[in-house]
Amino acid sequence: MGVFAASAGATDPRPCPVREYPSAAARLAWAHPSPQYIVFTADPDPATGQPWCPDCARALPAMRKLVKEAGGTLLEVEVGPREAWKVGHLVKLHMALCCPGNVVCSA
Repeated sequence: MGVFAASAGATDPRPCPVREYPSAAARLAWAHPSPQYIVFTADPDPATGQPWCPDCARALPAMRKLVKEAGGTLLEVEVGPREAWKVGHLVKLHMALCCPGNVVCSA
């Protein structure tokens, strides 16, 4: 099943791990309504189900609400557990991540 098969995007957007970001962003641009937004966020804490990052936990509900009110689509990219973030994570080192043409990236 290719990235652009209709069935590939049927369950998107859903939170995805950062390793799936390129294909999830491509599907977002192809199969989902604009405006489109991408947010990089912390993985859920197994104990709470909320992002381990307190800033992410506070901001995500507002982001979800605003995107929904705008009639847009939000792709949540989970950057990993706290331990991975502390040691020089890919997203921290390379914030100029490639985004498809009409996708707005924020971190």
